[in-house]
Amino acid sequence: MARKSKQYEGHDSSDRSRICSLSDCIIAFAMTLLAFQIVIPSPATTAGTELPNAVADLWPKFVSYIFGFIMIGYYWMLHHRVIAKIVRFDNVTLWLNIGFLLAIVLMPFSAALIGEYEEHAFSATLFAANCGLIGIMLSMISYHALKQGAFLDEAYMKNERYYLMRGMLPAIVFIASIPVAQFSVHVAVLMWLSIPFLLLFLKKKR
Repeated sequence: MARKSKQYEGHDSSDRSRICSLSDCIIAFAMTLLAFQIVIPSPATTAGTELPNAVADLWPKFVSYIFGFIMIGYYWMLHHRVIAKIVRFDNVTLWLNIGFLLAIVLMPFSAALIGEYEEHAFSATLFAANCGLIGIMLSMISYHALKQGAFLDEAYMKNERYYLMRGMLPAIVFIASIPVAQFSVHVAVLMWLSIPFLLLFLKKKR
């Protein structure tokens, strides 16, 4: 059932630009750091004729970079939509946003780890936990704002379950993949790759 927007104690919506600026800068920095795991082969150890093979050997790092970049980009788009619809921000919302950014900043490390140890269950577990935490924190921002009646857009409130699940469904898949990764990292990765197809089943209310 849709809730009616109401004013509540907190920071005015004029602070939205500051929140968005901080979030966008941190997210952009995290996305840039993802590429730092891809180190150019050293000329001292790699002959010119061996360079193509040396670069090809970096494929796990390229894959983890691309996957991490896509996940951060996906959550950035959701975060942008959520923040744009909030009327007022209380301290709980701000702290949840900080928690969201904290999880985002960890992504370059977890992506680099799985890029270096692509067959190791621990690296897959950490990456999945990191992605899951990002989705959970973003969903908590949405849920708290909905609970407080802080959304401006009635259409957003009407489809609250849809928007909550846009953040929670990937998180559920990532968390569910953690025990699977202990037996097979490849199956866990296939679960991650299923997320875009699962999102197609989410429908908005007309």
